[in-house]
Amino acid sequence: MSERHYYMVRAMLSEESDFAVFFTKNVVAVGWSDVNFSKYSEAEALRDAVRQQYYASSQKAAITVSKNLNEVVRFKDIQAGDYIIVPFHSSIALAVADADEFYSLDDFDRDLSNQRKVSYRYSGSDVLRIPRNELSEGLQRRLRVRGTTVANLFEFAEEIETIFTRRS
Repeated sequence: MSERHYYMVRAMLSEESDFAVFFTKNVVAVGWSDVNFSKYSEAEALRDAVRQQYYASSQKAAITVSKNLNEVVRFKDIQAGDYIIVPFHSSIALAVADADEFYSLDDFDRDLSNQRKVSYRYSGSDVLRIPRNELSEGLQRRLRVRGTTVANLFEFAEEIETIFTRRS
């Protein structure tokens, strides 16, 4: 296995129906549903397709467009074995990425069609929830950044490794 990476993937609007998609299907998912991410083998080609579909005539600020396109690339770059934190109200859920990436028409209306299979950590029959106040202040702050759907958490690698190891 290659070097492990660490990501945060937010459930779009963080509504119960978004979390239901994540936890019942054992996936993490992002929007940009008009573009099927799984049809692209290269992140840069996907980035160009999303730019063309969503931002070609956009009035959004260039920095916002660039940030959004970077999130597309981050999601595409997730590999099997990577650790993923999913913010879940006042807690987090832990997931390990699987290799399967796919597109779900069933979740188009929620704008969660681009999905990656994951294995969530469970406590009994429920997804394991770790209170955010058990995390370092830095990681707590990073998870609160508004407008971020997919973030690279490489600077918290040691802490995340410890969290996953303790919760095995």
